[in-house]
Amino acid sequence: FIPWSLDNEIELFLEKVFNNEEIMLEKNKKIIKLLKNLSEEEIEMVAKVKNISFVKKEKSQLKQFIEDIEKKYPGSKFSLLKSKDIIE
Repeated sequence: FIPWSLDNEIELFLEKVFNNEEIMLEKNKKIIKLLKNLSEEEIEMVAKVKNISFVKKEKSQLKQFIEDIEKKYPGSKFSLLKSKDIIE
């Protein structure tokens, strides 16, 4: 189980934006997000090549919204991640 991907990072960022919460980096937490720059689709492809089991979670409405934007405007996920990093 990979707990964090590009999709998770963007979803958390947009939840904070939509709920008008503080977006600043939590400096007390020591979490290593190794796959934060990879989408779930990319992680799934690597898992198939390496013969590692991969289980997809059910998509939330926000995650589906992000997927729809990415289909219409390719590169949106990476742009959102870059915006999040700049804000932090």
